[in-house]
Amino acid sequence: MIYEKQRLPLLCIGLYWFKNCKNFLVLAFLLVFKLFNDAPSLPMILGGILLFLLVCLIFAVLSYTRFTFQIDQTSVLVNKGLFIQKQTILPFERIQTIQENHYFYLRPFKLAEVKLESAASSSGEAEILFPALPLAL
Repeated sequence: MIYEKQRLPLLCIGLYWFKNCKNFLVLAFLLVFKLFNDAPSLPMILGGILLFLLVCLIFAVLSYTRFTFQIDQTSVLVNKGLFIQKQTILPFERIQTIQENHYFYLRPFKLAEVKLESAASSSGEAEILFPALPLAL
């Protein structure tokens, strides 16, 4: 029995947004230092902050819409990637480690972060990372 492609819960948009803000923070600091050298006005600073948050949100929504997964009887198939679509197929026989992290912000929604690792994955990195999956799944 083959299941349909599924998406992550909507809460993942917020998780991706937070991750993007954290990743782009260095770029934001460089832009802020450049702005303070030019003596910007308050509306310009607020506009820059809102633009930064909006760009992070756009990338989060795109990441969410491009991440799909499918679990069938023999394997886990994941499609992800913003600009370059990457497909990962992990047969159940190759899975060596399944890690579940029940973070405090995921518990009220009955979700958990799940990492699937195999022998082929590099050390310290999960081959497949689900930022939030329902516990029932």
